[in-house]
Amino acid sequence: MFSLYMLITGLVYLSLPLLIISPNFLSSQKFDDYLKTGLARGYSKSYTSVEFLIREDLGSRYPSLNSLIGITDALVLLSLQTNLDSSWTNVNANNSSPKILVLGIGESLRAENMSLYGYNRETTPYLSKRQQNITVYEKAFAAGTNTWSALPAALTKVSGTPDLSKSIINLAKDAGYTTFWFSNHARFSKWDFSVSSIAAQANNVHFLSQEKAGIRYDASLVPILEDILASKINEEKLFIVLHFYGSHMSFEDRYPSEFAYFNGTNITLDSYDNSILYTDFVQNQVLQTVKKYGGEYLFFADHGLGDPNGAIPLKHDVRDKPSLSSIRVPFFTSPNSSLILNREKAHSLYYFECIFALWSRISAAELEMDDYCSEALDKQEITFVDANLILQQKQTN
Repeated sequence: MFSLYMLITGLVYLSLPLLIISPNFLSSQKFDDYLKTGLARGYSKSYTSVEFLIREDLGSRYPSLNSLIGITDALVLLSLQTNLDSSWTNVNANNSSPKILVLGIGESLRAENMSLYGYNRETTPYLSKRQQNITVYEKAFAAGTNTWSALPAALTKVSGTPDLSKSIINLAKDAGYTTFWFSNHARFSKWDFSVSSIAAQANNVHFLSQEKAGIRYDASLVPILEDILASKINEEKLFIVLHFYGSHMSFEDRYPSEFAYFNGTNITLDSYDNSILYTDFVQNQVLQTVKKYGGEYLFFADHGLGDPNGAIPLKHDVRDKPSLSSIRVPFFTSPNSSLILNREKAHSLYYFECIFALWSRISAAELEMDDYCSEALDKQEITFVDANLILQQKQTN
């Protein structure tokens, strides 16, 4: 009897906040954004509303509930996939395919806040000094407006929805590469579930955190990269993905105190620019490490953020008509000759599987059939998916 009483009391304690929540709680901009992403994930309005209340109230007191939501999302995504194993056909690695390929993926990084792209603050001193040795693409645009929509679209060949069986991880494996995925993101969270599913296809997977992303600074990935390259240098081919936490909110948590350099009147902008200054430092270390072992490096950011002086300053652009400046992202390669791609043309990372194929010198029937990649990389308009997972195309001029 006593145990039943304790059970009822516990349930009331957990449920009471949901029953007395203010009506305004479900009419906030934060809820509107959450509802939009929930519907895009395929859930009903009622399910998404309950999930929002759980995350915003119970999730703060019981973090494990957030992990449960992430796991649920992962299972839903996996249930939509008929085949997670590779479905690429006629895969072939060219004789010139590099022995070591390292792909860096940044987070929430606006090209227009980088001095490498003309920003008035010197946020990228290291990369700017390396301009003779790296190829910087001026007009690169993310595949989506947030991580969970952008990266699946970029890292797979999309046919209506991202096809995990046609990921760049599977493509590299089919071409004879041993694959690695090292991440400073959480393995289980609402925002990372789809990316974690792609990461799981790699031969070797390591997350610095299971449930809470960014608990360590991004530089923690560099010694891991060094160790793998040193120990696996004699293996035939290596493909390594480094998934950084970059400039994810809260910006002030993304860098050590010694990188708190900018100190103006806009605290949010200062901390954001400081996070980019730290990213510049980390990318310089990665470039040094990759060069040491004779590898090739490609870096792009998953998405940008809104204009600091615009309607959604330094926030995810989940509007129905997002601004192109909020999805313009950095994209560079090293060494200079590692990718034959027009630097002046606008490029959609929505078709990154084609860019990856050019970079790695790997071919597959699906990328050549009906001139798929030739036409994709020749498009004049920018292609991306918005927060509702609706495909959009925009002219850059």
